Amino acid sequence: MRFFPGILMVFLLTFSCSKKMNFEKRGLPRVHTYLNYLKDEYGRYVFLNGINVGNCGKFPRNEDPCFLYGEKCLFNLKEIPDYVGKLFPPDEIDKHMRQLKELGFNLIRLVLMWEGIQPESPDRFDEEYLDYIAKIVEKANEYNIYVLLDMHQDLFSRHFIVYFQNLRDMPEELIESFAESFGVPRELILSLLALIPYPFGYNDAVRGDG
Repeated sequence: MRFFPGILMVFLLTFSCSKKMNFEKRGLPRVHTYLNYLKDEYGRYVFLNGINVGNCGKFPRNEDPCFLYGEKCLFNLKEIPDYVGKLFPPDEIDKHMRQLKELGFNLIRLVLMWEGIQPESPDRFDEEYLDYIAKIVEKANEYNIYVLLDMHQDLFSRHFIVYFQNLRDMPEELIESFAESFGVPRELILSLLALIPYPFGYNDAVRGDG
């Protein structure tokens, strides 16, 4: 009988290995919180390696991106804003999800724009845009990639513009001199100088599209 525990252990290990599950083919497991961790429905700890998907999707497909470095925003879009295909063409979704999977990512932060969802009024939804987003989520799930839907709006609207002084060309010695003269940290003096339209007005801007 003294050999029984050893025989039992060998049997259990053999049985467990023979029942190895192919999780990749079972679909994306649901995730829940456990203390300070995430676990999937099989009890495995989940570690997420994510990437942002959506910087190019923050303004309509039928409007050119607004200026940077001193140009003017014309907002000459005379059509209904269209965000379908802005992240990437519908027929290329599979290619991009496969590439993300091969790079080792298992999570994407997917940007959604309210203007894309309701481009005309609060009472009308763009069903084509919602179907487009759903297709991205479904394809990501096929590659075992989780999706964090980001209802994105940095400054409420792409029509909101904040102008500022970009100090990228200011000599480092001059920045340090300003900081020493005012007795404030270098990071703070950069924020203060960015608010001053000197000498020729503001030279940069950020839009509400992020």
